[in-house]
Amino acid sequence: MQITEEQRTKYNLNRKIKRLSNLKEARSKVNTYRAKNLGVIRQRMNNWYHANKQRVNIDRKNWRVNNIDIARQKERNNKLKCLHGITLEDYAQMYDEQWGMCGICGTPGKSQLDGTAIQSELLFVDHCHSSGKVRGLLCVCCNNALGLFKDNEDFLEAGINYLKYFNRR
Repeated sequence: MQITEEQRTKYNLNRKIKRLSNLKEARSKVNTYRAKNLGVIRQRMNNWYHANKQRVNIDRKNWRVNNIDIARQKERNNKLKCLHGITLEDYAQMYDEQWGMCGICGTPGKSQLDGTAIQSELLFVDHCHSSGKVRGLLCVCCNNALGLFKDNEDFLEAGINYLKYFNRR
């Protein structure tokens, strides 16, 4: 008996559907097992890590060497996330909103997404030290100046008055 192309397609389709339903069922069982045995799984993983620590470190170093751009990108993202609670995408959006310039003096700066920029060319994330709220991006000089004035408006006004007084002389 000859099988037609239509029958073959229908048969293959039924096999795929059956495999998918088996896969969904298997995933469901695995997720249930993981949920019930989370502590045991973590302990097993922790034991394996400590037994294979050298191998893990070598693998990590090799991955970093082979994927240096991705590794640097991840480091920048993690640093922004930990220090300021923002992502590289948030930083890029702020950079674009400020047209790539310092929020105080207007000096053009490079984005932290640019892996070739040196520290003095970058725009840094400015934040309120008491609330942690991100305010914008500043060049290194303006960022340091605000920090040295302790983010205090009175100190900044006193500095402005001081400069005005001695510039008139």
